[in-house]
Amino acid sequence: LSVYGENHPDVATSYNNIGFVYYKQGDYTQTLAYFEKSLAIWQSVYGENHPDVALSYDNIGYGYYSRNDYAQALEHFQKAWDIYKTLYGDGNENVKRIEQIMEEIRAKQANGGNM
Repeated sequence: LSVYGENHPDVATSYNNIGFVYYKQGDYTQTLAYFEKSLAIWQSVYGENHPDVALSYDNIGYGYYSRNDYAQALEHFQKAWDIYKTLYGDGNENVKRIEQIMEEIRAKQANGGNM
């Protein structure tokens, strides 16, 4: 932090990577904390309509999805989808992947969280 400062994209990348490690360990509270730190930096540096911001929303969506918090997961996946679609269009693999995961979540919600 002393080299780049708190608001540097490389710091955001590090926070994102730490969040992913916690995700793999199943510690979704820490996962979300680090993904949120990453998001805040990328938003301050790049604004809202940037691939790294979309990546953060996407990752946060998976964190909430893993906690079975479907409403929060959908909210964050939708934000990621909006950015990816604006930047890359309908044919983008991230747009398609997020559409599939949102359909899956909606199906789970319709079945009371069970599938």
